[in-house]
Amino acid sequence: GYELRVDDAELLPVEEYLEKHGLSDKETWEREHEMTLPDQVYDLTLTFFNTNTEETECGIDLYNYALCAADYTIPFCDALYAEVNSDKAGGSPMFSLRPDSEATLFVPYGVFFSGNGSYLDERTPGCRDLYYVVSLYPVQNQIRIRFF
Repeated sequence: GYELRVDDAELLPVEEYLEKHGLSDKETWEREHEMTLPDQVYDLTLTFFNTNTEETECGIDLYNYALCAADYTIPFCDALYAEVNSDKAGGSPMFSLRPDSEATLFVPYGVFFSGNGSYLDERTPGCRDLYYVVSLYPVQNQIRIRFF
């Protein structure tokens, strides 16, 4: 089966996130990708382990994982994920590992303070406990995340 370890977790302004990962500045990135970046990014460094000893048809789909507080969910930033993990499975958030192997990935979740429907403000992200929900059924499993 698969196991997961949270190696690092940071909350960064998007400009610092882009610089940390060697990406272009916010204005250039938004123009080139024709999309709006979040105001802040929860930058998770996760290591996935496949502890199986034989090939199986199982894998990971990061779209099924969620970063949540008690009253909101922070969206997965698949465009940023593809950029910072382009050397791993072509940046796809759906992947499988060979038996008895591991992979370390940078997994971004974006916080938007402006825009339609956002009720978060600059104080919100740093003042709540967050949990990384890795399974819902048959039992909900989650990892408490502390940001530094």
